[in-house]
Amino acid sequence: MSEKSRYQLVETTGKAIVYKLKEEFEADEPPHYACPNCFDADDKRSILQVNLRRILVCNRCKNTFYLRGPWGMAKG
Repeated sequence: MSEKSRYQLVETTGKAIVYKLKEEFEADEPPHYACPNCFDADDKRSILQVNLRRILVCNRCKNTFYLRGPWGMAKG
């Protein structure tokens, strides 16, 4: 099984498209998001970090992804 097959593309309420670890693999590691740019372009998994403003940040490529829209709504 490839590393990428453990993830699925999801859309955040902020309309960002990111990879999310599939639920069946959450027993092995904590739930998290991965950077689509690093995964698709370089085949490297880069776990996105959440900052205080609820923005996902990739420490590898420095891209940012919004978890929620400007209206303040978030899933979950």
